[in-house]
Amino acid sequence: MSSIPPSGPPATIPSSAGRWAAGLLLAATLLFWGPCLFGGRVPVAAVYQQQMPPFGTPLPHPTRAWDALLWDSMAQFYPWRLLLQRGFERSELPLWNPHQYCGYPFVGNGQSALFYPPNWLLAVIPADYFLGLSLALHWLLAGLLTYLLARRLGLRPAAAALAGMIYQGSGFMITWAELPTVVNTMAWLPGAWLGVELLFRRRPGGLPLLAVCLGMAVLAGHLQFTAYVWLSTGVYALARAIGRWVKGRPAPAGALLLAVMLGMGLGAPQALPTLELGAVSPRGEQGVSPEGWDFQKTRALLPVELVSLVWPEYLGDPVKGEYVGFNFTEHCGFAGVSALALALLGLAWRRDRWALFYGLGTVAALSIALAGPLAYLMYFWVPKLGQAGNFARILGVYTLCLAVLAGMGLDRLLGWVERNLVAGPPARVAIPMALGGAVMALLLFELVPWGWRFLPLSPREQVYPHTELTRTLQKAGSDPQSRILLITPRKNWSIFEVPRALLPPNADTVYGWHSPQGYDSLSLASYRDLANQAEGEWVSPKENGNMMLLQALRSPLLDAAAVGWVASLEPLSEPGLERESHSGEGIYLYRRTQAPPRMRTAPPGGAARPIGASFNTLSLETQDAKSLIIADAYYPGWLAFSSGRPVPVNRHAVFRELAPGAGTQRVWMTFYPTSVVGGLFFALLSLMTLAAIAVGGRRRGGDDGGRN
Repeated sequence: MSSIPPSGPPATIPSSAGRWAAGLLLAATLLFWGPCLFGGRVPVAAVYQQQMPPFGTPLPHPTRAWDALLWDSMAQFYPWRLLLQRGFERSELPLWNPHQYCGYPFVGNGQSALFYPPNWLLAVIPADYFLGLSLALHWLLAGLLTYLLARRLGLRPAAAALAGMIYQGSGFMITWAELPTVVNTMAWLPGAWLGVELLFRRRPGGLPLLAVCLGMAVLAGHLQFTAYVWLSTGVYALARAIGRWVKGRPAPAGALLLAVMLGMGLGAPQALPTLELGAVSPRGEQGVSPEGWDFQKTRALLPVELVSLVWPEYLGDPVKGEYVGFNFTEHCGFAGVSALALALLGLAWRRDRWALFYGLGTVAALSIALAGPLAYLMYFWVPKLGQAGNFARILGVYTLCLAVLAGMGLDRLLGWVERNLVAGPPARVAIPMALGGAVMALLLFELVPWGWRFLPLSPREQVYPHTELTRTLQKAGSDPQSRILLITPRKNWSIFEVPRALLPPNADTVYGWHSPQGYDSLSLASYRDLANQAEGEWVSPKENGNMMLLQALRSPLLDAAAVGWVASLEPLSEPGLERESHSGEGIYLYRRTQAPPRMRTAPPGGAARPIGASFNTLSLETQDAKSLIIADAYYPGWLAFSSGRPVPVNRHAVFRELAPGAGTQRVWMTFYPTSVVGGLFFALLSLMTLAAIAVGGRRRGGDDGGRN
């Protein structure tokens, strides 16, 4: 089988065809995300928050059924992006989040994506608007990179534009949109494949493009999807190399290796802190096992769900709560009936190596999603991938392969029309354009209304509004010596219906007070173990092991963590609780009269007084403090200075302890982890190397008359 030579100009945007295609992809993006860009909507599921006290109560017949994955847009991603926005407002990158878990390394949460350049727009754009803008930009990026990849494979501009439109507007990109790190990561996948293709064709820009796309996929923040980007790109490169070796031609192994190393360097500022935290998190204690594999199979795509590739609601409508599968988002591979039909046409009609490769890619991805033999190998032999989410998430790779195949189908169809049904130059241009436009319009008709119906877009005023309770808690939380515990009984938390919860679990970050609990996929195992021991049972809800909800009022952890305030949905009668005057909204607020301060000296004497704090620093004044205990989580990277003199930060249970010394001392602490410093060093080294490659390439291009 032989490949078809390119039918148009090189894969660059500046041509008229490229501008036309870019305009179409931009128009499709603006059409779908217009409510967020121009209509005051936010891509988060505030409809669920409106059913939680103090905002409201669960509705007997909600307009939108509960979806635990969509809920993460409110419970995790909005608070995380807001925290980064506030960091920029204070000219500080929030490496540490002091609001949850008695403090934890926010940079170690890969989905914080602190070093992902598009997220730096939060320096000038509020978080609620940024979420929609970022999704629109990444949709456009995904579409353009897919267009360029398809053009490099020889597709006509209209066919390549269709491929881009399918990938950017697919069910995968729609259903995962409210978990933005997924969309951000997978947007770089077609660019990585294009970089490999350019390298093998010895075209300029292949090496830096591959390196940048691999690095950005790491920085974007979702390491499971990053693994899929890297693994599928490796398979793409291996397939191209085998094709070269069969013909007796060498593969650009050196350039590929350099691109991978540079990609690793670019992603190091996020990867190293995440790996550091992951090693001491509950997930770091897990390993692969036959039992774990059996569990993965229960979450995999079912053979019957293959019908949903053409009929997404085959197992029930998720909006109405009728879906009976594992999770609609995780199992959604729908990209439009027209896209699937064109993909089958391209596979059958264009019998060349590219159709074979992308056809095998769709089959392999579906096999993995179904927990087939390839998934078994990945679970046991790819480090840490077995501890991530279910393998159906690889449907993103399936979607890209399907999009390119659909472009091939339209390309063949347009070629047949030009050869058999068109006479004369004007018609040779107009009729194929009309046909391509009709196919794109049909695709948008399939995907846009369906996507709007599925995806909850919320008015900005509904996203974490202020109430009487939140204002009262903010006033109480202004005391730096005290934390606030919002009690949501663990039995109240469900993945099947809206939980009866007192505020979302990361609302503390949004409203600015400090809490001993939280919700994150990575947290400190030592702190969680202490909480389990203190309460005498597992402190996570049965349905969500990433969440930590404290409820035992006699737990010694409350004193150790300096919990000074408790709010509850039910009246409390424990000793040491003093009822506050706040009432209404069905909430009971109490002050713990005997709660110790967050920063305190150990007996027999001494005193400590907080002076100031930021995300990454803490300042206080001590008097004759031989031992200063700070009820913030211990973690490597914290440095302490007493009146300018370095002092070691020691572990006190799971908290921090240091010895400022006799007399009056000014203590200053800062979070300066070596994983971040090392990661930034590798990133800078990679950037310098890429700059040198760019300068060298430009000089070579000048020496040969601009041919390169």
